[in-house]
Amino acid sequence: MRVIYWGDLDSDGFAILHALPSTCDDVTSVLMDETVLLQFRDLWVSEPRAAGGTYPTLTGSEQVALTRIRSEGNVRLEQERIEWNYALGRLLEVATQI
Repeated sequence: MRVIYWGDLDSDGFAILHALPSTCDDVTSVLMDETVLLQFRDLWVSEPRAAGGTYPTLTGSEQVALTRIRSEGNVRLEQERIEWNYALGRLLEVATQI
């Protein structure tokens, strides 16, 4: 089964992404990178309780985004704050890849 994951860009979102491979072999994240995080910087809020720990199953770009989130003081970019037309385009792009 293929899973396309798009969660909040925060420590909890990356903790969920880290856990997915334990139940699914084919996981692809979308909109979970530093470029998206910085593009929507004006929409950040503080994360009330940041999840700690390390997540070795994250890709390099996902690790970079998580490191940036933590270095900025545990910020959160909630997925629903991202412009829908932008998100839909990226989701469709990933969904149509084989």
